[in-house]
Amino acid sequence: MKRVAGLMALLILVLTVTPATADFYVIAGGGRLGTAITTVPVPITSPGLYYLTKNLTCSANANAITVHADDVTIDLNGFCITGSKESGVGNNGIAVAAGHTNVEIRNGSIKAFGKDGIQAGEDCTGIRVVGVRVRETVIGIDLPGSGNLVMDCTVIKGADNGILVGNSSLVKGCQVVSGGLVGISLLKGSTAMGNTVTGSFVGIGGEGSMVTDNTVSGNNWGIFCLSKCTITRNTAFNNNGAGISADTYCTITNNTTSGLKSDPTCTLADNTVTP
Repeated sequence: MKRVAGLMALLILVLTVTPATADFYVIAGGGRLGTAITTVPVPITSPGLYYLTKNLTCSANANAITVHADDVTIDLNGFCITGSKESGVGNNGIAVAAGHTNVEIRNGSIKAFGKDGIQAGEDCTGIRVVGVRVRETVIGIDLPGSGNLVMDCTVIKGADNGILVGNSSLVKGCQVVSGGLVGISLLKGSTAMGNTVTGSFVGIGGEGSMVTDNTVSGNNWGIFCLSKCTITRNTAFNNNGAGISADTYCTITNNTTSGLKSDPTCTLADNTVTP
């Protein structure tokens, strides 16, 4: 009894003095925490933690997982959800229905879906995708709403886009290989930071966005930004067109690029430009 009381006291002490961080989470295990997902397709209609216990295949012409609730975490738990492109058009790996917020998807793989790997409605906010690998879809990760996060993800063979985010969102530490038309696509107020993009028609494209500390190579165009972008400390080389192309009122500083094209209204400083 004394030992149990001691363990409880230690647990309380740890919870009290350990600072919470954005990357801290409890891993589901043993069926004791959260709800296990053992088959797909499946809807999620209540808040909470959901986790995979094995690799799953969705052969139906449907989303493997559809979220119809706020405050949901889906932990793929290192497993893979595989679709069947031959089953039809319009199926996503994981879809967040319109109007929902505070959904996180993490830690696993999604592949071979006829539409998107991960998709959320245009009015979905606060969607987080962390540590997920997506390949062989139309768009790898498609979050057109505002205030979303894609971090430490890998997208391979997105037919249209690798990663697409809406206004005031962040794409950080991701790798996109063969991302289709645009490897990483940003809308106003969004940031692409510390990513690597290769094999797309446009490596990173944005408007009113910040593009910083990325490596962009082997694309048709490297970084292609419309008006009012900040483009800084990127490395853009071995692209067929210019490494950096910018439209009106962009700020372009401290980049290393093979080729730089900009409108006269742009501000340029301390760039290293090679042919």
